[in-house]
Amino acid sequence: MKRVTALVSCAAVLAVGLAGCGTETPESDPQSQTSSESPAATAPAQLTYDAPDGFTAVSNAQVEFPVTENYEASALQLDDASANYMIYVVSYLLEPGVLTETRNQQEAVVAEYDDVLGNLDEGAVNLALVGGDQGLFRRALFSNSSGKRVYQDNTFLFNGLQLIQVTCQWEEKDSTPEQRTAMYEGCQAVQQSLEITG
Repeated sequence: MKRVTALVSCAAVLAVGLAGCGTETPESDPQSQTSSESPAATAPAQLTYDAPDGFTAVSNAQVEFPVTENYEASALQLDDASANYMIYVVSYLLEPGVLTETRNQQEAVVAEYDDVLGNLDEGAVNLALVGGDQGLFRRALFSNSSGKRVYQDNTFLFNGLQLIQVTCQWEEKDSTPEQRTAMYEGCQAVQQSLEITG
């Protein structure tokens, strides 16, 4: 497997708050407070993952139905298959004001994405693990711009305003058992090896 570095760097750092003990309020230094605050994310997260055997990297990957317009994407196409057999790894920077701290807020973002897709799948949003991080899983069934009905298994990881989406896509009716198995195994390899590096 080949290690893939995907996407642009980000400025997001997790904030750690420390509280002091005692009866007196300590003098505070405004400069030290400013330097301890974490800056808000200004770009999609930088990612790496292992590209599984049997897939070829797609240059200049574009997402047909992005969650938001500010994104960076990489894609892998299943060898000897049409462009409907893809693994997308997409990193987004959500608009300021989008809330993603709770599961309900995260599910609201996923529901908006369902609306954009015209998702016909009636399944539920479920918890998922990707690269050791907890996220959400949602299956989609929709017609793409070429008129083909495709399935997508979408996994969403939230980090403040940064959103990472791993999408595994295949044709609804024309896929063979071998293609579906290859897609499943390829997706598992990408998801298990995915790392947020910046």
